[in-house]
Amino acid sequence: THALPETAQLLRCHQADYYYHLAQYLGDCGARELPRLHIGGDDAAWAESYCDEAGFTRNHALIAINPGSTYGPAKCWPPGRYIELARRLISSPRNRLLLVGGADNARLIEYMFLSLNRRAACAVGKDLMRLAALLKRCGLLITNDTGPMHMAAAAGTPVIALFGSTDPVTTSPLGPDSRVIRRQTDCSPCLRRRCPRDHHCMEALSVDEVEAVVLEQMSSYEDERRNRLAATPMGTSSGA
Repeated sequence: THALPETAQLLRCHQADYYYHLAQYLGDCGARELPRLHIGGDDAAWAESYCDEAGFTRNHALIAINPGSTYGPAKCWPPGRYIELARRLISSPRNRLLLVGGADNARLIEYMFLSLNRRAACAVGKDLMRLAALLKRCGLLITNDTGPMHMAAAAGTPVIALFGSTDPVTTSPLGPDSRVIRRQTDCSPCLRRRCPRDHHCMEALSVDEVEAVVLEQMSSYEDERRNRLAATPMGTSSGA
Protein backbone atom coordinates (compact mmCIF):
# COMPACT_ATOMS: atom_id res chain seq x y z
CA THR A 1 0.00 0.00 0.00
CA HIS A 2 2.96 2.33 0.45
CA ALA A 3 6.04 2.99 -1.67
CA LEU A 4 9.07 3.01 0.60
CA PRO A 5 12.02 5.37 0.05
CA GLU A 6 14.96 3.86 -1.78
CA THR A 7 18.28 5.65 -1.39
CA ALA A 8 21.54 5.22 -3.29
CA GLN A 9 23.09 3.88 -0.08
CA LEU A 10 20.37 1.27 0.25
CA LEU A 11 20.95 0.10 -3.32
CA ARG A 12 24.64 -0.46 -2.51
CA CYS A 13 24.16 -2.62 0.56
CA HIS A 14 23.85 -6.40 0.71
CA GLN A 15 20.46 -7.68 -0.41
CA ALA A 16 19.90 -9.23 3.00
CA ASP A 17 20.17 -5.75 4.49
CA TYR A 18 18.02 -4.32 1.69
CA TYR A 19 15.12 -6.65 2.48
CA TYR A 20 15.67 -6.37 6.21
CA HIS A 21 15.29 -2.61 5.77
CA LEU A 22 11.73 -3.20 4.53
CA ALA A 23 10.86 -5.08 7.71
CA GLN A 24 11.95 -2.12 9.83
CA TYR A 25 8.86 -0.24 8.68
CA LEU A 26 6.75 -2.77 10.59
CA GLY A 27 8.60 -1.99 13.82
CA ASP A 28 12.01 -2.31 15.41
CA CYS A 29 13.34 -5.77 14.56
CA GLY A 30 16.66 -5.36 16.33
CA ALA A 31 20.02 -6.11 14.74
CA ARG A 32 20.07 -8.33 11.68
CA GLU A 33 21.58 -11.73 12.33
CA LEU A 34 23.34 -13.96 9.83
CA PRO A 35 20.91 -16.25 7.98
CA ARG A 36 20.77 -19.74 9.43
CA LEU A 37 19.22 -22.79 7.80
CA HIS A 38 17.87 -25.51 10.08
CA ILE A 39 18.30 -29.04 8.74
CA GLY A 40 15.57 -31.42 9.90
CA GLY A 41 16.31 -34.89 11.19
CA ASP A 42 14.85 -36.69 8.18
CA ASP A 43 16.89 -34.64 5.71
CA ALA A 44 20.06 -35.06 7.78
CA ALA A 45 19.49 -38.82 7.91
CA TRP A 46 18.97 -38.90 4.15
CA ALA A 47 22.25 -37.04 3.60
CA GLU A 48 24.11 -39.49 5.84
CA SER A 49 22.60 -42.41 3.93
CA TYR A 50 23.61 -40.79 0.62
CA CYS A 51 27.17 -40.36 1.84
CA ASP A 52 27.31 -43.95 3.13
CA GLU A 53 26.22 -45.28 -0.26
CA ALA A 54 28.80 -43.08 -1.99
CA GLY A 55 31.53 -44.37 0.32
CA PHE A 56 32.10 -41.04 2.09
CA THR A 57 33.14 -41.40 5.72
CA ARG A 58 33.74 -38.77 8.39
CA ASN A 59 37.47 -39.30 7.86
CA HIS A 60 37.21 -37.99 4.31
CA ALA A 61 37.38 -34.32 3.40
CA LEU A 62 34.17 -33.93 1.39
CA ILE A 63 34.33 -31.03 -1.07
CA ALA A 64 31.29 -29.93 -3.06
CA ILE A 65 31.62 -28.16 -6.41
CA ASN A 66 28.73 -26.25 -7.96
CA PRO A 67 29.93 -25.35 -11.50
CA GLY A 68 26.71 -24.03 -13.04
CA SER A 69 24.25 -21.18 -12.65
CA THR A 70 20.58 -20.88 -13.50
CA TYR A 71 20.89 -17.17 -14.24
CA GLY A 72 23.32 -17.63 -17.14
CA PRO A 73 26.89 -18.48 -18.20
CA ALA A 74 28.27 -15.01 -17.41
CA LYS A 75 28.33 -16.03 -13.75
CA CYS A 76 30.28 -19.21 -14.40
CA TRP A 77 33.97 -19.99 -14.12
CA PRO A 78 34.98 -22.02 -17.22
CA PRO A 79 34.14 -25.74 -16.83
CA GLY A 80 37.66 -26.77 -17.89
CA ARG A 81 39.10 -24.92 -14.92
CA TYR A 82 36.68 -26.52 -12.51
CA ILE A 83 37.74 -29.88 -13.93
CA GLU A 84 41.44 -29.11 -13.53
CA LEU A 85 40.87 -27.91 -9.97
CA ALA A 86 38.86 -31.05 -9.20
CA ARG A 87 41.64 -33.27 -10.59
CA ARG A 88 44.16 -31.61 -8.33
CA LEU A 89 41.92 -31.99 -5.29
CA ILE A 90 41.21 -35.69 -5.80
CA SER A 91 44.91 -36.36 -6.17
CA SER A 92 44.89 -36.34 -2.36
CA PRO A 93 43.64 -39.73 -1.12
CA ARG A 94 41.69 -38.11 1.71
CA ASN A 95 39.61 -35.81 -0.49
CA ARG A 96 36.25 -36.75 -1.95
CA LEU A 97 34.20 -34.73 -4.44
CA LEU A 98 30.48 -34.07 -4.70
CA LEU A 99 29.19 -32.31 -7.84
CA VAL A 100 25.95 -30.43 -7.21
CA GLY A 101 23.55 -28.43 -9.35
CA GLY A 102 20.00 -28.00 -10.52
CA ALA A 103 18.34 -30.11 -13.18
CA ASP A 104 19.12 -27.43 -15.78
CA ASN A 105 22.84 -28.02 -15.13
CA ALA A 106 22.62 -31.81 -15.49
CA ARG A 107 24.61 -31.92 -18.75
CA LEU A 108 27.40 -29.83 -17.29
CA ILE A 109 27.56 -32.05 -14.19
CA GLU A 110 27.67 -35.17 -16.36
CA TYR A 111 30.44 -33.66 -18.49
CA MET A 112 32.52 -32.96 -15.39
CA PHE A 113 31.75 -36.40 -13.95
CA LEU A 114 32.96 -38.17 -17.08
CA SER A 115 35.98 -35.87 -17.42
CA LEU A 116 36.99 -36.90 -13.89
CA ASN A 117 36.72 -40.60 -14.86
CA ARG A 118 33.68 -40.90 -12.59
CA ARG A 119 35.78 -40.09 -9.51
CA ALA A 120 33.04 -38.03 -7.91
CA ALA A 121 29.47 -38.33 -6.72
CA CYS A 122 26.68 -36.31 -8.32
CA ALA A 123 23.66 -34.69 -6.68
CA VAL A 124 21.60 -33.11 -9.46
CA GLY A 125 18.10 -31.67 -9.12
CA LYS A 126 17.68 -32.73 -5.50
CA ASP A 127 14.95 -31.47 -3.20
CA LEU A 128 16.20 -28.16 -1.79
CA MET A 129 16.28 -29.26 1.84
CA ARG A 130 18.04 -32.49 0.92
CA LEU A 131 20.57 -30.47 -1.04
CA ALA A 132 21.03 -28.23 2.00
CA ALA A 133 21.58 -31.31 4.17
CA LEU A 134 24.23 -32.58 1.74
CA LEU A 135 25.96 -29.21 1.69
CA LYS A 136 25.99 -29.12 5.49
CA ARG A 137 27.65 -32.54 5.43
CA CYS A 138 30.49 -31.13 3.28
CA GLY A 139 33.61 -29.47 4.59
CA LEU A 140 33.69 -26.94 1.75
CA LEU A 141 31.68 -25.70 -1.22
CA ILE A 142 33.39 -24.18 -4.28
CA THR A 143 30.81 -22.36 -6.36
CA ASN A 144 29.73 -19.57 -8.65
CA ASP A 145 27.33 -16.92 -7.36
CA THR A 146 24.23 -19.12 -7.00
CA GLY A 147 21.42 -20.14 -4.68
CA PRO A 148 23.29 -23.19 -3.30
CA MET A 149 26.10 -20.78 -2.35
CA HIS A 150 23.72 -19.00 0.05
CA MET A 151 22.23 -22.29 1.27
CA ALA A 152 25.65 -23.68 2.16
CA ALA A 153 26.65 -20.51 4.00
CA ALA A 154 23.36 -20.54 5.94
CA ALA A 155 23.88 -24.21 6.79
CA GLY A 156 27.29 -23.37 8.27
CA THR A 157 29.47 -24.84 5.52
CA PRO A 158 32.61 -22.92 4.49
CA VAL A 159 32.16 -21.40 1.03
CA ILE A 160 34.57 -20.23 -1.64
CA ALA A 161 32.60 -18.18 -4.17
CA LEU A 162 33.90 -17.11 -7.57
CA PHE A 163 32.42 -13.80 -8.69
CA GLY A 164 32.57 -12.19 -12.11
CA SER A 165 29.52 -10.53 -13.64
CA THR A 166 27.73 -10.04 -10.32
CA ASP A 167 28.50 -7.82 -7.34
CA PRO A 168 29.79 -9.36 -4.09
CA VAL A 169 28.84 -6.17 -2.27
CA THR A 170 25.17 -7.05 -2.73
CA THR A 171 25.09 -10.85 -3.11
CA SER A 172 28.16 -12.35 -1.43
CA PRO A 173 27.63 -15.41 0.81
CA LEU A 174 26.99 -14.41 4.41
CA GLY A 175 28.98 -16.44 6.86
CA PRO A 176 32.20 -16.23 8.88
CA ASP A 177 33.82 -18.97 6.78
CA SER A 178 32.92 -17.53 3.37
CA ARG A 179 35.54 -16.32 0.93
CA VAL A 180 35.04 -14.44 -2.34
CA ILE A 181 37.53 -14.62 -5.21
CA ARG A 182 37.12 -11.89 -7.78
CA ARG A 183 39.21 -10.02 -10.33
CA GLN A 184 38.21 -6.40 -10.83
CA THR A 185 37.66 -5.45 -14.48
CA ASP A 186 36.41 -2.29 -16.15
CA CYS A 187 33.06 -3.90 -17.03
CA SER A 188 32.29 -5.84 -13.84
CA PRO A 189 29.77 -6.07 -12.32
CA CYS A 190 27.67 -5.95 -15.49
CA LEU A 191 24.86 -8.20 -14.18
CA ARG A 192 24.38 -9.72 -17.65
CA ARG A 193 23.32 -13.29 -18.32
CA ARG A 194 25.84 -13.64 -21.15
CA CYS A 195 29.10 -11.79 -21.60
CA PRO A 196 29.15 -9.68 -24.79
CA ARG A 197 32.94 -9.44 -24.67
CA ASP A 198 35.72 -11.87 -23.65
CA HIS A 199 34.42 -12.94 -20.19
CA HIS A 200 37.64 -11.56 -18.74
CA CYS A 201 36.22 -11.25 -15.22
CA MET A 202 36.12 -15.06 -14.97
CA GLU A 203 38.87 -15.95 -17.44
CA ALA A 204 41.29 -13.94 -15.29
CA LEU A 205 40.81 -16.33 -12.35
CA SER A 206 43.47 -19.01 -12.67
CA VAL A 207 43.28 -22.55 -11.30
CA ASP A 208 46.44 -21.89 -9.26
CA GLU A 209 44.83 -18.86 -7.63
CA VAL A 210 41.64 -20.67 -6.70
CA GLU A 211 43.50 -23.79 -5.55
CA ALA A 212 45.64 -21.71 -3.18
CA VAL A 213 42.53 -20.32 -1.47
CA VAL A 214 40.93 -23.77 -1.34
CA LEU A 215 43.99 -25.32 0.32
CA GLU A 216 44.19 -22.45 2.79
CA GLN A 217 40.53 -22.85 3.69
CA MET A 218 40.85 -26.62 4.05
CA SER A 219 43.92 -26.24 6.26
CA SER A 220 42.01 -23.86 8.53
CA TYR A 221 39.06 -26.26 8.64
CA GLU A 222 41.31 -29.19 9.55
CA ASP A 223 42.96 -27.21 12.34
CA GLU A 224 39.54 -26.45 13.82
CA ARG A 225 38.50 -30.10 13.44
CA ARG A 226 41.60 -31.35 15.27
CA ASN A 227 41.05 -28.82 18.04
CA ARG A 228 37.45 -29.98 18.48
CA LEU A 229 38.50 -33.62 18.65
CA ALA A 230 41.24 -32.84 21.16
CA ALA A 231 38.71 -31.04 23.36
CA THR A 232 36.40 -34.08 23.63
CA PRO A 233 36.90 -36.85 26.23
CA MET A 234 37.35 -39.35 23.40
CA GLY A 235 39.99 -37.19 21.78
CA THR A 236 41.78 -36.77 25.13
CA SER A 237 41.65 -40.48 25.80
CA SER A 238 42.95 -41.50 22.38
CA GLY A 239 45.66 -38.86 22.66
CA ALA A 240 46.85 -40.46 25.91
